Amino acid sequence: MGPAGQMEQHYFLGRVESVRGLAALCVALYHGQLVLSLPGDDPLYSAGLAGLAGVQAVLAKCLLIPFNGPGAVALFFVISGWVLGLSLDRRSSGFLTDSARFLLQRVLRIYPAFFVALLIITAGVAVLAPHPPYAGASQWFNTWYRQPLSISEVFANLVFLDTGMNNVTWTLRVELEMAVLFPLLHLLSRRLALVANVLALGLFAGLCAVLPDPSTLKWAFAFYAGLLLPQWGPWFATTIRTSAVGAGPWMAAMLVVFGAVRSVSLQTSLEWAIPLVEILSGAMLLACVVHWSDQRWLAWLDSAAVRKVGRISYSFYVLNFFVLYVWGLLFLALVPGATLAAAPLLWNSVIGVVACCSSLPLAAWSYRWIERPWIECGRRWTRGKADSAPRVELARAA
Repeated sequence: MGPAGQMEQHYFLGRVESVRGLAALCVALYHGQLVLSLPGDDPLYSAGLAGLAGVQAVLAKCLLIPFNGPGAVALFFVISGWVLGLSLDRRSSGFLTDSARFLLQRVLRIYPAFFVALLIITAGVAVLAPHPPYAGASQWFNTWYRQPLSISEVFANLVFLDTGMNNVTWTLRVELEMAVLFPLLHLLSRRLALVANVLALGLFAGLCAVLPDPSTLKWAFAFYAGLLLPQWGPWFATTIRTSAVGAGPWMAAMLVVFGAVRSVSLQTSLEWAIPLVEILSGAMLLACVVHWSDQRWLAWLDSAAVRKVGRISYSFYVLNFFVLYVWGLLFLALVPGATLAAAPLLWNSVIGVVACCSSLPLAAWSYRWIERPWIECGRRWTRGKADSAPRVELARAA
């Protein structure tokens, strides 16, 4: 690969990294809006916009449109499909050997930071629990960490038999279980013709529509959509950019669909279609963001600050939930209940932002001392035949 190709590869990874960082912030701010109870509906996350009664609940649900946490998780899976597929494209040691190396690399990529986060949660709950439910907290918030953890609970979470100690752990289990199937999906996507790939994508879409959320196969649709992005992503981005409507309006429309579909479709007959729409619109957004390098209004995604957030986003993702919980407890304990009850939407926003700001330095520490060393170990231990391109962190997407 020449200098121009290396520069293009670096640019591609930078844009994907930035998008992943923004998605992690969306998940964190989404959780922040669920800390305090809102008049009109509780729990907020499972309510549709049309079914809300209180003004603050409606405003909070509208605020969750740009910070669509579940949609951001679906986007994580699409990113994994895209980036990990490109990583497997570079391997040429045989299917079984490449699959084994890929799986080991994924385990070493995901597990160390998760393990450290779980140790922090275990120590924190040992100090904080037991405690009674807080009157001003939401039902969702009051379900977490009220009782001391047993050894069996900690062990079950360590081996992903249970995901109850960290609200985001179920997505890591999906990533690890999909890592077993992913080389086969990658092989299919690269061997099948266009029509066959469309049929395969339709099959996975059907599974996504009917299977429950914890099911790993439900999210195979997102991974497969990501796998197909190298084939149709450039075409789609070019078609949209050169259309009569223009890049800006199309981007705005895709953002609205991606963010709003959950809020308007929950508790309706179309609820089954929510993940399908989020995955497809997320894949389209990702293709455009990455391939629209000539759009100046997207240049902020290439800034050092945004790239930095993307680089540490996995550690941020696994640490932020417990950090948010601790800050929620502090606000509930120190701020008078009447003050919190007067403006829960405002206080939820404050708690969410404070938790994000607190999580970023912890995530930077985890990335430097936990993630990066184990990523390098994974590379060394799984090094095999590949093309002459320089090694870059293709497997960062969690």
